[in-house]
Amino acid sequence: MKFFLSLLFLSLLCMPAAAQEILEQPICFTIINKAPYGVLGDVKTAQDHTDAGRGEAVTYTATFKLKEGETNDVCTTGPLLEGNRVRITLRTLVPIFECKTMIYQGAQIVIRGRYNKAEYKTETWAECL
Repeated sequence: MKFFLSLLFLSLLCMPAAAQEILEQPICFTIINKAPYGVLGDVKTAQDHTDAGRGEAVTYTATFKLKEGETNDVCTTGPLLEGNRVRITLRTLVPIFECKTMIYQGAQIVIRGRYNKAEYKTETWAECL
């Protein structure tokens, strides 16, 4: 399923963008869950303004669900945010963490987390580049 989502993400990104650079070769990076629990999240690209028929800006999104210790490979050809970045959002029912992270071939985005047993809370974040 993760492989399918990665391929879907890549195939959706093959349309050209007007203002953003579309890469000839995809950039592939890995998301690693080192939190002591499962995490949900998504990776988003910059807005693509080339949907000429509808006049709307489109943002391409790949969603992931990782169990403790799992990894997910993601590839994209853009359009990227400034500085070769994509937006990573971690969520439960609502977003709990978001950052813009630089990507490059072989980059690793590590998700970390911890329990606060005294307050019955968890803290979850990604080590963005």
